[in-house]
Amino acid sequence: MNAWVITDGKIGTEKQCLALAEALGLDVSVKRIAASFPWTHLPLLCGLT
Repeated sequence: MNAWVITDGKIGTEKQCLALAEALGLDVSVKRIAASFPWTHLPLLCGLT
């Protein structure tokens, strides 16, 4: 079975996702994306900063 790991390139998050996919026996394709609005502003909009 195939799986995508969609990440913003943060190494810790990516490694966790890859380890999970490996534990599940999945074939993985890593897709690195750059976050854009509204995702970059979400903490601010939620009052978390």
